[in-house]
Amino acid sequence: MTEFGDPKFIFHQKLGEYAARTLFSLATEPVLPMSALNYARKVNELVVDLLSRNYDEIRNLTLDVVGITVNSAKLLEAAEKFEMFVGQNSHETTNVIITRQINDIMMMMERQFIYEFGLPDRPSFRHLLFAPSSTNTYAGSAFPGIIDELEKPVENGNIEDKKKSVQKQIGLIVSKLEGMARLLAVGSSFA
Repeated sequence: MTEFGDPKFIFHQKLGEYAARTLFSLATEPVLPMSALNYARKVNELVVDLLSRNYDEIRNLTLDVVGITVNSAKLLEAAEKFEMFVGQNSHETTNVIITRQINDIMMMMERQFIYEFGLPDRPSFRHLLFAPSSTNTYAGSAFPGIIDELEKPVENGNIEDKKKSVQKQIGLIVSKLEGMARLLAVGSSFA
């Protein structure tokens, strides 16, 4: 390090300062600095991208993708209401119960997409929304279970097995989107 990478350790120092500031902010802010609305917008964007990039394959397999589009829209709607609730109550730090409920909802948002059995053929990766790509481990993949199943070749000419496996992954995403929308809807109704 002293000769090649960072001889004066400037990068290390700046990274340490950034980490310290981030941790300090997380530890001292009454409400976690997260945005359910930004998360929902990104999920919506990823759904549109998934469906447009894989349109031919989805159409050829006659997959039912209505649930994923409907529930991503419901998630966006619930996130907008939750953000309004947070905006109205985040300054109210004297009400510890509401602050705690807001923070708990924000922490649970990310956990909604964890599937205990993992991705197909990759059980150590359990996040259904983001994971490393199975074909390029340097790149990430959105909806990795769906993408992995779409990219698998049809075995023994049995297209029905492929259709079932892809539809199962779509169903998992739909149930997780429903769960997250419900979580945010409940969160925005606290008073």
